[in-house]
Formats: sequence, C-alpha cells, structure tokens
Amino acid sequence: MNEMLRVAVCDDDAVANGVTVGAVSGILEKHGLQSELYTYRTAGELDAAMSRTAFDLILLDIDLPDLSGIEFCSRLRAEKNAVPVIFVSGHLDSVFSTFRCEPIGFVRKTMFLQDLSECIGIFLERRSDVGAGTKTLTVISNKRTLMLAIDSIVYIEGALKKQ
Repeated sequence: MNEMLRVAVCDDDAVANGVTVGAVSGILEKHGLQSELYTYRTAGELDAAMSRTAFDLILLDIDLPDLSGIEFCSRLRAEKNAVPVIFVSGHLDSVFSTFRCEPIGFVRKTMFLQDLSECIGIFLERRSDVGAGTKTLTVISNKRTLMLAIDSIVYIEGALKKQ
C-alpha cells in the first residue's frame, strides 16, 4: 500500500460522517489503498479546507445547513474544479438535480454500503484510466484541484511557502 488518497466527507450529521468515514476507509483498504479522511459539517468548512488541501474525492450530503451540496458542487464546477464528487443522501428526489454537477454517483442512505462500494469502484476505475501508465500529481491552483501528468511538468517554481 503506497498511494495515499485524501477524501473529504461533508455531512451536517456527525454520526453520518463517522459511519461514512469508516465505510470509505474499509473499502479503500480492500483495494490496497491508504487514505486520509477529513470530515466537515458545512459546505463553508469544506470550501475553506479546499484552499489548503487537494482532495482526491469528496463525499457530499445534499442537505447542508449553509449551502446545499448541489449548489456547492455547482460552484466547484463553475470554477473549473473537477474534483470527483459522490453525493450521499436520503433525498432520492434530488438524484436528477445532481447530474449537472457530473458526480461519480449517488449513494442512497437506504442502500448505503452497496451504493458506496459501487461508487468508489467507479471512482477507482476512472482514476486508473486517467493515470493508466502515467503518474499524476494532484495540486491546488486558485482553489481548483488539478491532476497533472508528471511527464507534462517542465519545472516547479517555489516562492516562499508556495510552489
């Protein structure tokens, strides 16, 4: 196990965050991957964290107190942030509204483990397709998460604490 995935889980319910973290961690371990999981209770907290941390995957509830998960993801896409998102919600009537955000999938809370395992499998397939034979570097640039092919990087410039 050598690759470390950074995963953000955002749900206003602390118990749901804990259950999701445990399940995601277990699924990734079964695939031989290590992970760092971070939990947030609002879209604002997640947004602030994204300026400091490049996440490989976000699991996002739809019903959040400050901004809906769909609105938050729509803002990410408007900023050209392509970080993979999986929606986790009991609001089945919102499934079609998530499509404009191009999520990996939608995890129904009533079918949590089955849907989560399937969505993470899709995420891992897409991730390996993107990097098939190519090593990538995940970076944050202007609050956007980008995956760059290492072979395409000519140089990295450093200034103070920024690269």
